Amino acid sequence: METNMFESEPTKVSESAPQDQGDGLLNTKPDPYFNTRLVHSLNESNFGGFLWTKDAALVMFYNPCDSMSSVFKKDFAMAAGSTKRANHAFAAVNCDQQKQLCRVHDVFNTPTFVLFSKGNYVGSVKEVSKFRANSLRQYVETTSVP
Repeated sequence: METNMFESEPTKVSESAPQDQGDGLLNTKPDPYFNTRLVHSLNESNFGGFLWTKDAALVMFYNPCDSMSSVFKKDFAMAAGSTKRANHAFAAVNCDQQKQLCRVHDVFNTPTFVLFSKGNYVGSVKEVSKFRANSLRQYVETTSVP
């Protein structure tokens, strides 16, 4: 029997509909750390709006200088490339550049994975040692939509 490793505490990222700036992804760009267009780079200006539009989104909070973030970089990119669920996303926050955003989301160690559904906090994984591409993909694909 599989256990849910997410710590749950429901919260809402944004109460109002985001304003799309024309690119369909609320001005997100691929996160350069992951070398794939399938992992979106989030910052303070696009974080809430982007998550509000997705049925499921797994966000990896990372520090590019951290060895553990480097270990999970490949698995996260692989999960983003292998998932089949519609209206979902894999996104990332560089905590070296977005310190305030990481603090707001109680991220003090990297990497930390946080799962959202329609802007709602679903849960987080701070102990990531057993997570690999397949388990990351499964969390996104099995998340229920509010």
